[in-house]
Amino acid sequence: MASSVLSGVLWELLTADRVQGLNTDGSAGHAFEDLTLELVYAACLEKGHLQPFPPRYTLQLPTVSGLHHQVDVGAREGAALYHIIECKFKHTVPVEHLYALSAKVMDYAIGARVHGHNSRFRAYMLASPAQCNDNMYRYALAWGITLVAPGNYPPPEYMLAHVPNGTPLASRLERLVKRSAVPTVDDLLAGPRRADELFAEWRNCIQEWDGGRYGR
Repeated sequence: MASSVLSGVLWELLTADRVQGLNTDGSAGHAFEDLTLELVYAACLEKGHLQPFPPRYTLQLPTVSGLHHQVDVGAREGAALYHIIECKFKHTVPVEHLYALSAKVMDYAIGARVHGHNSRFRAYMLASPAQCNDNMYRYALAWGITLVAPGNYPPPEYMLAHVPNGTPLASRLERLVKRSAVPTVDDLLAGPRRADELFAEWRNCIQEWDGGRYGR
């Protein structure tokens, strides 16, 4: 699963020496994006089925607004699955950045439906050295954003890749990853996304993760 691969790259990037050495005065944003791109590019080459985008790429796909949006880092999986990664190298990352990312992704996701395309999307936000509060994780889970930030546990996709197949925890994580994907139009019409339920399920998975000694 490509989302597990990319989540792993982003999670491990948080503790990389090259990230720790970046200047935190606000001048290192592009350096952080370039480092993320370098590691994502290497992962894409290793896996073979992921095609990375150029840095700060404008994604030329149909949208509801008619506008095209810049992507910090991204990759295409197969013919129609797009992975969009937003990088924020700041001491504080307000929730408005999540709002903006989800709006960007939903512009493409609903645009694909309106224009009869079969494009699908996965979204990620990599935030460092900022720490994110629980409500940001709730929002991210509800809108299909994999939020990767220091001071917390790894995202569900990363956890899923590091537990044995067929275990109860693997089954719970598989369901959580599926339920917390970027919503389709049909998902939105079906009813509320229930962020509290998704967040509670993630916390329950974390307890099992700790109990199974899988590590942080």
